Amino acid sequence: MVEKVDIVLWPVAMDFKYKDIEAMPRQVHPSLTLLNGAIRTTEQEEMAHLLRRKSVYMIAYGACAHLGGIPGLATSPARTDPQVQLR
Repeated sequence: MVEKVDIVLWPVAMDFKYKDIEAMPRQVHPSLTLLNGAIRTTEQEEMAHLLRRKSVYMIAYGACAHLGGIPGLATSPARTDPQVQLR
């Protein structure tokens, strides 16, 4: 599998900034972006949108990336509106 994959962005292992991804030439854009973790800040949201624009496919995996997970409860309407009930 390693021979068939070329990792062009791995923020955990490499120091990438927003401007680095923005400046990626067309020929090295990711075919696939795997998104893991909740989006909590504006910066994280901007990065997710940029990666979606640069990638052919984006797959969100895990409870946090897909539904917000535990961090998503911090901004849940049920937290601020007593009329909303969680089921």
